Amino acid sequence: RNRIHKVTIVNKPLYNYVVNEGSLTLSYRKNAWNKMKNLCSYLSKCFDEDNVDNSHRLNGIKYLALHFCLRNITGLSYGDYKPEFKKICHDEMTKDLLHSTSVMKLSKSNMLIWLVTRYNLSRTFYILKNR
Repeated sequence: RNRIHKVTIVNKPLYNYVVNEGSLTLSYRKNAWNKMKNLCSYLSKCFDEDNVDNSHRLNGIKYLALHFCLRNITGLSYGDYKPEFKKICHDEMTKDLLHSTSVMKLSKSNMLIWLVTRYNLSRTFYILKNR
């Protein structure tokens, strides 16, 4: 396996980021949550083969998946959004992630995700993302 041996910080941007409203990352994807869960399951198996404790990495990936999927459904009407939100919040992977994480060690964005999903604040997240 190839590993990163060096990281360098540069002062100028290497590319210009532009938000494309029609892009796949901003468009609603119906099966995003199931695909993300499958990805996390696959990565978990790969990490297990490494015989190294990668739980912190896997939890980080799960938070990214959770954030992506919650962001994915905010484009829906609130009536369609709410059952999708509940499905994600009540999922075993989400529950395990929330219970195994110390909220004080999270980044601000993951802390918001933790609070919103832990306490099932569907309307709060919907309003924040659609401002």
